[in-house]
Amino acid sequence: MSRSGLPKFGNPPVVEVALSIMFDTLPAYRAAHAGLLWQRIRDQFPDTEDLPEIPPTIEEPSGPASAPPRLELMERPRVRTWFRSADGTQLVQVQSNRLAYNWKKGSAEHHYPSYDEVEGGFRQVLPIFEEFVSKEGLGKIEATQAELTYVNHIQEPHNAVDRVFNFFHHPVGNGFLPPPEDVVHYAARYPIVEASKEVRGRLIVELQPAYLTSDRSEILRLTLIARGKPLAPDIDGALAFLNIGHEWIVNGFAELTTTEMQAKWERRQ
Repeated sequence: MSRSGLPKFGNPPVVEVALSIMFDTLPAYRAAHAGLLWQRIRDQFPDTEDLPEIPPTIEEPSGPASAPPRLELMERPRVRTWFRSADGTQLVQVQSNRLAYNWKKGSAEHHYPSYDEVEGGFRQVLPIFEEFVSKEGLGKIEATQAELTYVNHIQEPHNAVDRVFNFFHHPVGNGFLPPPEDVVHYAARYPIVEASKEVRGRLIVELQPAYLTSDRSEILRLTLIARGKPLAPDIDGALAFLNIGHEWIVNGFAELTTTEMQAKWERRQ
């Protein structure tokens, strides 16, 4: 399905989108290189922060997602660096085996722009990072996984799961069980299958009850993650998978949620 044919929402509950490319570890990469990279993007991303690395998660064609075991006799601390825009809505994350770009809703005035716009921001960063890796002699980017994450804050009470989601169907009438008061955790995994029937990756759906930090009101936090193997072991192949992942996330979101809620989110097609 073309991107133009995907469901569209005028007021979606999206609060964060993250695009990520994982690659073979750049053996020469050190924390000091983050400072050199910052010189190139500092005007757009003036704030920085250091955090621990995110371990890799690999989606294999069969079996559960897992991080391959690593054994290093003298393992040094590995650092992930954040480069954040002044308004906090854009974030670049860099570590020795991952590059990520996040859009995050900063306030009620910030509306989700579109996948095209967020992906466009990632595309602006990618050549800068590629050129930096090459110039500093850090190695070659060999893409191994690509990951797209959507986080939604659905502002409905915890006991509204059967009204929000199609996968909760409470018996109508005089059933024995009352409606659930909440869902502690729900998770499902769907194979992302190509036309050739090859499993390219997986769509992970996770639902948890949560509370807004502003006023402690109840929300339903829905996270959708499309993760899998790039169509080729390079940046273009990883971006191609991210676009496939976007189709799966949008179509999956539309299939999992009720028409009542989609009307509230101003579904247009």
